[in-house]
Amino acid sequence: MKTLKIVSKFLLVKVPILLIFNSGLISCTGDDSDYLYEEARGLVVNASPNSGDLYFYSDDNQINTDGAGYNHIYGYYRFSTGDRSMSVRDQQNVLLDSKTVHLNRNEYFSVFAVNTFDHLELMVYKDLLEYPGVGNSSVRMINLTSDLQPVNLYLNSTLIAENLAFKQAGSFIRIADGYYDLKITDSADGEILYQESDVPFYSNRIYTIYSKGYKNPPAGSNDSLSINRIRNY
Repeated sequence: MKTLKIVSKFLLVKVPILLIFNSGLISCTGDDSDYLYEEARGLVVNASPNSGDLYFYSDDNQINTDGAGYNHIYGYYRFSTGDRSMSVRDQQNVLLDSKTVHLNRNEYFSVFAVNTFDHLELMVYKDLLEYPGVGNSSVRMINLTSDLQPVNLYLNSTLIAENLAFKQAGSFIRIADGYYDLKITDSADGEILYQESDVPFYSNRIYTIYSKGYKNPPAGSNDSLSINRIRNY
């Protein structure tokens, strides 16, 4: 299966202009054909429902110039290969969490700020971006709902991801492009926890679906369980 070489041009997320040479981190603006793909590529996501704006860093260099609000996505950016220290800070520049990750040449990855603000942590997932073929899409699910028990994801009657606990990611699965009825169920008893009809999956595209919000929202919050969808390609 052919691995994709140019992804940043097709990612439908907000990409601020950023140019930091000393960290090896460069924005994905400009013409990608001028580069030799010696770096890794990564995006950052705020999936913490009560966090406020967050700022992500690679080593000591700020990635997103605007505060990343809940469900805001930035990337793909270029990162130097090797060990990188990823971190996240709040609006008062307080360090919330950090994680060292090893990045390989031509590798794609996603960094998520997850959990509630009081227990915020960074999670890093590798993005396997392989060409799904004409007439097909590729999709995976990540369970990022902190009070959600292990769940299954169905598209129509097809099981896409099974028994995903909080912070677990399923594999990328190839499906025929089209419109699907999406359903998240409790893995233990099959209870339908969330459903959405006529969700489009277009040909030659790659998606990440992650659960967001709370199964049981705390007092003062209306952020009940739902999904967000990232188009990786």
